[in-house]
Amino acid sequence: MTRQGEDFAAQAVLSRLGRGADAARSIGEVQEELGWTRRQVELAVQQLRLDGHPVASGAAGVWLGDVADMEATYRYLRGRIESQAITAWAVRATLRQMRAAQVDQLQLFDAA
Repeated sequence: MTRQGEDFAAQAVLSRLGRGADAARSIGEVQEELGWTRRQVELAVQQLRLDGHPVASGAAGVWLGDVADMEATYRYLRGRIESQAITAWAVRATLRQMRAAQVDQLQLFDAA
């Protein structure tokens, strides 16, 4: 998507967000309203955050947050990063084991 398309998508989502957790909208609600895919809405939310908009999120959905909302959102996202990193390391370890098992060992003696 071009930057112009990203800006349009971000602004379309921004126009549907209210201020405060009481005004939270689920990604699904925004998706249905816009007729987009869930991923398109998620990318627009990400772009809003990258552009410096205070888009908070929680179990209720997404909204324009205050300092406390943004602190909670940061803690949540940071926890997800840490969890994903642990999972990635485990996958890397499994991949290494799988690759090691594929290495042909030099056979020194004939099978007994």
